[in-house]
Amino acid sequence: MAEGHAPLANQPPRDTYQDFTGNAGFTTVHARNGWTVQSQMSVAGVSNREKALRFSQDGRKAPRVDLSEYRVDVEKGVARLSLGHVTWGGNRHLVNAFGSRGATVSLRLGRRADLTAAWLHGSTIVGWSHFAGFTQGAVNDAEKSRGWGMRLVGTSARAPALVMSTVRSPPACE
Repeated sequence: MAEGHAPLANQPPRDTYQDFTGNAGFTTVHARNGWTVQSQMSVAGVSNREKALRFSQDGRKAPRVDLSEYRVDVEKGVARLSLGHVTWGGNRHLVNAFGSRGATVSLRLGRRADLTAAWLHGSTIVGWSHFAGFTQGAVNDAEKSRGWGMRLVGTSARAPALVMSTVRSPPACE
């Protein structure tokens, strides 16, 4: 295909183009002897490097094909471990439904309760590097934030729902 511009000052920074993008996803489920392992992975690819997932971070060194997200869940009995892109938070007074790379560990305590702990990176991470999301090798922000919350919800056939919430959030900076 030929392209011309007159005058040359009207020429756009990039000639007429065709960009190609592709996405691939894989999901697996394995079960044996009471263990269940589920995994999923999504990969994105582009022909124009400026559209790469990490172009804003790595510039011209950004890979054209990169990991967009992944997750591995391992479950045995009442325990469940999730690693990768996880979402956590069920308390409206803390960050609710926050998702990033990290891990969660959950224990079911009977039919009506569970206990979950989560460790998540503070910002969205994509790419093959920093696979677990815990370490970047640099301190981007020295501010620390810790908090916890508990929410109990109960109901019965005779009484309306009872909701109790407790939150402990630290000062904005420590």
